[in-house]
Amino acid sequence: MKIYLLLFLLVSCASAILEKECLQRVENVKTIGAKCSDQLKVLCQRHDILFTFWDASSRFLRTGLTYTSPQDMGNYDECMKVDELVGETNILGKFCLFQWGTQVPKKGLEELVAGMEIYPHLKEAETFIEGKLEGNITTADSENILLTGSVCISDGCSPEEFNEVFKTHLYPVIPLNKFDCVTKNSNRDLTTPELIGTICLAVVVLTMVSCTIIHIVYHYNNIGEINDFVKGFSAFYNGTKLISISTDNVNQIHCMDGLRFISILWIIAGHGYVTYVQKPLYNNSVTEEWKSHLYSQYIQAAIFAVDTFFFLSGFLLTYGYLKKVNNKTVGQQITVIPLNILLRYLRLTPAVGAMFLLSVSSLKLLGDGPLWDMMMDMVHANCNKYWWRFFLYFQNFYPDDLCYTQTWYLSADMQMFVFAPLVLIPITILIKDKLPLVMTGLITLTVFFVGITIAIPYIFTDYSNEYNTHSRVSSYLVGMIGGVIFHRNRGKVIKINRIVNLILWVITFAVMMFLVLYHQEVTQYPTKLKSTLFGAIYEPIWCTCILWIVFSCYHGYGGIVNWFLSNGLCQIGARLSYCLYVLHTMVIIYSIATTRTLSYFSDYVMINTVGGYVNTSILLSIFWTLTFEGPVIMFNKKLFQWIGSPKEERKTTKELYEEI
Repeated sequence: MKIYLLLFLLVSCASAILEKECLQRVENVKTIGAKCSDQLKVLCQRHDILFTFWDASSRFLRTGLTYTSPQDMGNYDECMKVDELVGETNILGKFCLFQWGTQVPKKGLEELVAGMEIYPHLKEAETFIEGKLEGNITTADSENILLTGSVCISDGCSPEEFNEVFKTHLYPVIPLNKFDCVTKNSNRDLTTPELIGTICLAVVVLTMVSCTIIHIVYHYNNIGEINDFVKGFSAFYNGTKLISISTDNVNQIHCMDGLRFISILWIIAGHGYVTYVQKPLYNNSVTEEWKSHLYSQYIQAAIFAVDTFFFLSGFLLTYGYLKKVNNKTVGQQITVIPLNILLRYLRLTPAVGAMFLLSVSSLKLLGDGPLWDMMMDMVHANCNKYWWRFFLYFQNFYPDDLCYTQTWYLSADMQMFVFAPLVLIPITILIKDKLPLVMTGLITLTVFFVGITIAIPYIFTDYSNEYNTHSRVSSYLVGMIGGVIFHRNRGKVIKINRIVNLILWVITFAVMMFLVLYHQEVTQYPTKLKSTLFGAIYEPIWCTCILWIVFSCYHGYGGIVNWFLSNGLCQIGARLSYCLYVLHTMVIIYSIATTRTLSYFSDYVMINTVGGYVNTSILLSIFWTLTFEGPVIMFNKKLFQWIGSPKEERKTTKELYEEI
């Protein structure tokens, strides 16, 4: 009993001594604010909270120091759990991401580890480590390990104030102060614009739910036909169209559904990889080695899928245009160009506009994590500042200021659509009697834009916009060539010798495989000449291969490839492809922003991760399609009724341009 009493007295005395020393430290530092000083005096009496702050902060020596990512995120959730009322002082945990940095000499690392064992006492270890690291903090070279760490502190203090009192680092560090600190109450209030955006989204969703219920009631009770407004917003009506499968419609080119769906999946995989390897990784050094392998192109070559989309866009526009403007004069075609552009704008904007509103309004309330605020700020900064570029579809001219990087494609595609009549109208004049001239003109234009793409980097040596429009026009023009070919052969039976067909398929796959594999050579060992030539030339070649696949499949020579590309699942996936493209980056950003600790990179992990991105994006895209895309058709119909043109002329315009 006496021994326990003695131990109790020793612990009590030690605690009192430590508390007195702690209070003395706070009193001695005159540069801290009043709120921080009050909290620190309270913390001197609560060593358990101080330990939590220390335990949730980044360490200097940890496993895999020379192998893992140099960024350490601490323990966000442990820090956020601190919410203590001590007397009249409330203390919250405040997490500060990447607030300090240091450099460790690789050659001295073993000495540092040994020193921590030899000098177990705080002051001796501190002196030893400072001696080993002195002079290396600001020297950046390959012999140093560059580290950045995060800290957990009380909400009334800054990292500098907290460290000034408690000397939380046993080694010299550089304060970074790159990111703001957060508590569990940070960024949880909506500003007036954010609240308005959230309300707008909620109104649309409630309208969809209400119209769906009304439609279901009408349908199953045989009450009668509902009006177009209810039908347009009804998820029941739009969902039926979404899952409908067409098998015998000769006017549809079903293999394009598979190309569109596979392309968007490839794009999701590519964007998923690019963002995943930017996270702090347990095996950070492995990613560079992985990129050097040819087989890694199954993800890294996803850029080719973007050119497939440009090809499909140019093809469908031309094929549909030529089919609908038969026997229309040049004047009639010119007259409806503004309306055509308006319809295109209305077709694209609702879904991407809803994504924009969600991103800049209530998205910040839907998650948290050590990277959350940094990622949300990254999204909000350009979207809030340059929203007008976003909605006018020309933000790809400003590659450093993009609101959601993937939407550069929408800007480039809209710009090509706007200028497409400059090519389409001459085609309608010449196609009947001068088809060779039409084809020669399109091929010449393609070669011209390939030349422009090659020349610009040499004319403007500092030009580096990878999201420009001119370099993608060649893919669009190959699609237009395909549209002309299909239009002239519409309704005809095309005979292709089986041997010739097989040879062309082999050549097509060989060329596509070569382009994919050579892309690895260009990215791993880049030169200006190699990158410029390959970037300009591969696009029309790739799209020509896609054109052959479409042509052969449509005319019955695609075999198992056509069966795969034309199946019902691909038809449904193709209808979701636009919303998938719009939304998948937000899904990826959400996943990255909620990361808590180091991640592991491998092919299996990437496939598993991309599968999660795809599944989540599909579910979200179904909702987005039913809520924001479906009603677009109804709005377009109402637009024609609103236009004050003569009835007969309005009918003609509708027939001409009712969604190509």
